[in-house]
Amino acid sequence: MELIDKHGGGGSGGGYRWESNIDKTGSGTAGTSYSGGSGGGASNAHRAGNTSMGEDAEPNGGAGGDSGNLAWAGYNPTGGAGNPNGKNYGNSSDNSGTGGLLIIYTDILSGNGIIESNGSASDSIWSASGGGSGAGSINIFSNTISPELLLQAISPNCSGAGHGGNGGSGSITTGRIINDSYINN
Repeated sequence: MELIDKHGGGGSGGGYRWESNIDKTGSGTAGTSYSGGSGGGASNAHRAGNTSMGEDAEPNGGAGGDSGNLAWAGYNPTGGAGNPNGKNYGNSSDNSGTGGLLIIYTDILSGNGIIESNGSASDSIWSASGGGSGAGSINIFSNTISPELLLQAISPNCSGAGHGGNGGSGSITTGRIINDSYINN
């Protein structure tokens, strides 16, 4: 059997424009073997005749893309989620981080609660939001896993007037190692 290890990619930044303005949103990046992808920066062209350019995210689970900078006061677009998050025009976002790689190897995995490797959202109330970051990968090698445990590798929804794309889902793999062979549960 094959062990699947997939990390979600980052979403593209959202855009919100008025009149004949031009805006370009930043692109998200692909996930890697150890990190979800980062989100691109949003753009928000409110001033007549101007261009707003959201920046692309850095590769390999790096920084989220910075937002474009041509918005009215109070309508600031947000940067993409990443490590660290992209910069907002005028202030900084608090949505940083990507999903990572989690490997657990034990005979019995017991308890209750959540084991997670989630991405992050980028949110804005009045303006465009950056892209969300991708979720990570959870790989559990155990003979017994408690049914009270919740496993999740998701990326929450982004919000805003012109919201960015959500980061991609990650992967969850559970199995056992018997006689040097992986057996999927």
